[in-house]
Formats: sequence, structure tokens, C-alpha cells
Amino acid sequence: MPVRPVVLVIVFQSELGRVIRDVLVDEGYDAVRVRDPYGAIGLMREQSVDLVVAGLSVLD
Repeated sequence: MPVRPVVLVIVFQSELGRVIRDVLVDEGYDAVRVRDPYGAIGLMREQSVDLVVAGLSVLD
């Protein structure tokens, strides 16, 4: 079984983050959503990711 690429989705808005994650999962990715950069850093310390998708509002 091939390994699915891991995509980290950083989006503050819960509904938007859920939609993005669901679309990525439907397309065959292993998607994980967090709400802020601090959650992203914590997650990336525990597992590697192949791609990060960030909403601009998290960069304020």
C-alpha cells in the first residue's frame, strides 16, 4: 500500500479548515488541521509533514 502524503492545514476558522481537510482527504492525502502556528509547531515536532497549507490570518 503506498504511503499517503501528509498535509498540515493551519486555518483559524474551524469550518474553512474542516472543508479544506475533507477535500484533501477525499483526494487521497492524509490531512491534519490545526488552528494556529503554535499547534503546527507542536505537531511537526511529533511527525513529519510533506506540505503546509496556511491561511493568511494565522500569520498576523
